[in-house]
Amino acid sequence: MTTLGYSELDDTLAPLIAEFPTAKKVSETSNALSRNLYGYLGAHLPTVQDQRRHRSFLNFIAERASGESADRVIDDASILDYWFERPSGPDSDTETDSRTYRSVFRTAIRLLRILRLAADKQGIAVALPIGTDREAGEVDPSELETAIAEIEIIASPITAFEETNSNGVKIFNKRELETLRLCLLGEETARTLTRSLLRNAAFGDAQARLSQALRQGLGSDKIRGKIADEPTTGYRAYIDDFASLATHTERMLLISFHVLYRAGHHEAINAALVLRPQIDLSGLGQNLNGDDSKVVSFQAASAVRDFFKENDTGPINELAADAAKAVKSITRQGFSEGNFLDPSIIEIFASSISELALARQELNIFLEKYASGIDWEALEESDTPLFREQFTRLYGDGNG
Repeated sequence: MTTLGYSELDDTLAPLIAEFPTAKKVSETSNALSRNLYGYLGAHLPTVQDQRRHRSFLNFIAERASGESADRVIDDASILDYWFERPSGPDSDTETDSRTYRSVFRTAIRLLRILRLAADKQGIAVALPIGTDREAGEVDPSELETAIAEIEIIASPITAFEETNSNGVKIFNKRELETLRLCLLGEETARTLTRSLLRNAAFGDAQARLSQALRQGLGSDKIRGKIADEPTTGYRAYIDDFASLATHTERMLLISFHVLYRAGHHEAINAALVLRPQIDLSGLGQNLNGDDSKVVSFQAASAVRDFFKENDTGPINELAADAAKAVKSITRQGFSEGNFLDPSIIEIFASSISELALARQELNIFLEKYASGIDWEALEESDTPLFREQFTRLYGDGNG
């Protein structure tokens, strides 16, 4: 019942209840129930390969922790060390899928989230009374709210952007979405695995190209030549790509504001607040006086009307002018003044504001808070021979 849900279970068992069932009907219903159950498990439980990979990495981390909290040991160095230490060659155990750096990186992200989730839940479960008196062992409410927020599944706007593309508005093209996937992994990953994020981008892509070359039947000499050419895109280039995406996201927010403001759509107000958090809207709707609920309602409606009034001066007019310039700077599917009058297109832009805000925030946090203090050129110079050596062990000596 809990797994399949009442409706699906009722539909599956209905043939047994309508009339006295035959042995054939019982068998068919039993098979249908099994299919439904295994279908649910297949969709919601990790595969056997995933379980092996997670267990293998977690055992490595547990040995490395030596009594320390395991989530504190999952870092850039542990991911690299695990990938280097896994046995390679034709006789190795490849079922744990530890031959690709990307798979190790993704496993580390998943286990880090799970361990932090467990630690947060335990902390909340044994927490002392909520308050601000630390000496008395009280838990600060703001810290509790942060912990609860971080427990939630990491939200990613990429799925929404893909759906937007399918509806004819290419806020991000295919290449931009692929680059976003490399960076929008949550602040936990950005903070804890900053270097690994760039290693996954540069050398994860490099390893994917090498694997593809092997599937195409390239010989060892050509594979070694390809290894010597990797990475084709370095760390600094990816940082620049992420910065360009942050700028592009800002432009898309401006264009969304332009569309919504001209349409008089209420989401234009949210877009304005995302783009200009310090914008002063206190003067809107102040022509009425009174404290009763009807007056407050009138004031809110008046404020909305005032927001959409065309003015020659003021912060809203300045924002509208910047938005109009952004529209002229881009040419892609769904971005013409004719499209902007289509009610369905207007709604697409309206529904994209929150995802665009999330993407911009995460990109800027990574670039400004975590990536800015790292010498990426020096790191790439030290990482490149290590990755090439490992790639050679895995692919360049006939071990593909």
